[in-house]
Amino acid sequence: LVGSEMCIRDRLIKKNLNVKWCCLLGDTLVFSSSKSGLERIENLKAGDHVLSLNEANCTIESCKVTKKLVRSSDDIYEVKFELLPRVKVTGEHPIMIVKKKAQDEFDSRASEFVRTREIHKQYSAKSERDETRKTCCYVVYPFNSQVVDVPELNERKCSLLGYYIARGRLLASNSKKSQIPNVVRFDMGMSEFNRALEIADLVKREFSTSCRISFDLTSVKIRSSEFVKFIERFCLGTAKKEKLFAREILLLPIEKQRDIIRAAWRFSKHFRKEKGLPLEVVFDSFQFASRPLAIQFQQMLLRSGIVCSYSIETKSDKASSNDVLYKLSKRTDVDQTDFVLDAEKSILYTRLSSIRRLHETQKVFNLEVERNRNYVTEAGLMHNCETRVDTVDFSLLHLMAQAGCKAVYVGFESGSDKMLDVYNKGTTVEQNKRFARWAHKVGIRVAASMIFGHPLETSADRVYSRKLISETRPATVFWNRWRSEYETP
Repeated sequence: LVGSEMCIRDRLIKKNLNVKWCCLLGDTLVFSSSKSGLERIENLKAGDHVLSLNEANCTIESCKVTKKLVRSSDDIYEVKFELLPRVKVTGEHPIMIVKKKAQDEFDSRASEFVRTREIHKQYSAKSERDETRKTCCYVVYPFNSQVVDVPELNERKCSLLGYYIARGRLLASNSKKSQIPNVVRFDMGMSEFNRALEIADLVKREFSTSCRISFDLTSVKIRSSEFVKFIERFCLGTAKKEKLFAREILLLPIEKQRDIIRAAWRFSKHFRKEKGLPLEVVFDSFQFASRPLAIQFQQMLLRSGIVCSYSIETKSDKASSNDVLYKLSKRTDVDQTDFVLDAEKSILYTRLSSIRRLHETQKVFNLEVERNRNYVTEAGLMHNCETRVDTVDFSLLHLMAQAGCKAVYVGFESGSDKMLDVYNKGTTVEQNKRFARWAHKVGIRVAASMIFGHPLETSADRVYSRKLISETRPATVFWNRWRSEYETP
């Protein structure tokens, strides 16, 4: 019996039908409704909202996280994309691969989910056929096209935000014991006095009522409560590696975002006089000390139709964490084998360039997200990898079957309502039976997980579990022995 189960399970895995549920490392950034618009997946919790792609109309929506899932894994791979940050995922994680229909078009109906482990095998192969298949692996990276204007942000204030992100810091004056910031300092070189005058002029125009400005050889300091409040509203963090834009900035109209980007770029480079030239002409590259800030800029540039390559640079061979720079470089080539930008749908298709296995054990995470069952990370679109009987209805199962879904893996756990309450499952035996009936009706196979051996489980509960399996007739059953883990309830 065990051998038969394993054979069935192997077939399910080969056909990409059985998917485990924890895939991403904890430092993976997820686009969310937090103040900065980005949050590490390990810091998210049930009830938070994340950005999700409605694949029916290709729009970005805010959806609630219903559950966060955690486990440990030693089957971890590092996946690198042509334009996006590299991401670390488990071997069973399914990546949605999109096929090209024409030179610059993609057929979403021809997309498929392929396990990271299988992609790694493909990229390790040396046959001519597999080399051809490598060039066809594209991932989906949606960016938010929603526009929410902030009327008080005019061109001068947008420029000040760009200057602050490039060189600014919030400080508390030495004369006060309080650590509450009341000074904005802009660092600059001795030859950049013209920049200091430009900043001082902008601040005087917008915050002239309560503004004191002082200069020295390396900085300009602005003491203004209004200006500090303005910076604190639209920018987060005070240290160099903590600075981020508030989420409002990521939704501004494109022209205002361009003013911010142009100012940040000019302040990160030598002063240039071509102020009136289009952003596409003057911009070439950015360097950031903060990975989330680089991703925020990449999103804004994509909204402007500018495609950038994301890369990591180090200042020395033996690089410490202080030596790491995150770089965005404008793509001047038009090589359609690397990427395609669909501005109308606000989606970037980018080629998967390399993948390698990491020999380490780490905690991995995943999110259950309502409605669309997916969420957007720094490295593209991630789908839910778990199904619950209380989150799926018949219409959704029918759509899944039409889209090519062959099987689902669900946790029945027990045929006894008493034991389901003990496990704090949140579902009932009747819901399990109903789900199985719906799945059989639309032609989707069911792989069921069951738990046995709990101290409170009786012989009657085990009979109920066997009865549930005989009535629901799943394609395969995984019998898992209950065990308690240290430091868990």
